[in-house]
Amino acid sequence: FTVEHIHIMQNKSELFHTVLTHYKNEEVYIIDDALPILFEVKQHFPTVKVVWMERGEWATKQAKIPGFTPDATVKNLSDSISIVREEN
Repeated sequence: FTVEHIHIMQNKSELFHTVLTHYKNEEVYIIDDALPILFEVKQHFPTVKVVWMERGEWATKQAKIPGFTPDATVKNLSDSISIVREEN
């Protein structure tokens, strides 16, 4: 991954449209620990691969979203690297 293509955002739901529109013709992976954010991304950008980082207390407290399953689930960032490599 190159630094110019890694985007870490504090206010994700306000900024993801801008970032994802920039990459609309690219293969994009969003990795996040918040299911609502991943769900929202998938609703607006169905071709984006969403990866749920299921870790920590936040993971166990989130309600599952009916009808939504992330494209992949990982326990840490290191695991996400293998998902991207497998698909490319």
